[in-house]
Amino acid sequence: LMALLNYANANTYALFRKFVNEITEVQYKRLTWTDEETDPHLDRLLKPRIISLSCEQGIGDCRQQARTLFLQWLEGTYVIPTSLRVIIYKWGVAQSNDTIWDTVWQRYRDETDASEKIQLLQALSFTKDPWIISKLLHMARNETLVRRQDYFNLLRYIAYNPNGNPVLWNYYRNEWTYLLERFGANDRQFGRIIKAITENYSEGIQLQEMMTLFEKYPNAGAGTRARESAVENVQNNIQWVTRSLPSINVWLQSHYNSKL
Repeated sequence: LMALLNYANANTYALFRKFVNEITEVQYKRLTWTDEETDPHLDRLLKPRIISLSCEQGIGDCRQQARTLFLQWLEGTYVIPTSLRVIIYKWGVAQSNDTIWDTVWQRYRDETDASEKIQLLQALSFTKDPWIISKLLHMARNETLVRRQDYFNLLRYIAYNPNGNPVLWNYYRNEWTYLLERFGANDRQFGRIIKAITENYSEGIQLQEMMTLFEKYPNAGAGTRARESAVENVQNNIQWVTRSLPSINVWLQSHYNSKL
């Protein structure tokens, strides 16, 4: 469902969001923000997905509730359920100012548990502030701040942040030489990151930017196939938008007109 929204124009987006909300809202109101031993197994599996989708779509009080629980966690008065930890971290950071972000950054620095550390890094990447994203990318160059083995995880997290992706794309293109010198052409993670960055691109200008970069730096090394796959994916996205989105828009309009 969410993949479609990445390609939708304004008209289709509004209708499709309404459609998604209708599907999601009933379940969101039914489920709770706690992990109870008495919860049915299917509810345990469904809960994080429904709450995540609800926050993404701004359904009900989802974002406000995530922020409230996040602030309580920062104050030490609330223990976040394991299944909801990343969701609450992400949406807590997304709705906070740079002071709160700095606090979470320090928590990340002080954390010794590897799993918790990577979850905090994921949350830090979800800020809506492009300037903070730029700052994070700069700090990540220091391996005493962001471990080498976590670097490309961080880039992937930023790539999937709608507010962070444009910043990362500019950084990737402008800092190609630095990345090449740091990791080398044969580093597989370096080679593959292009697919994550461009996964949801669906416009001709984005495809042209990719081709311009590849022409400027033709030696892709271990990333040769990843580049080819990224181009094929964006071409397919463009074709899909052209071919399928009008039909989906017609169906959505018909669906809601029939309810009038």
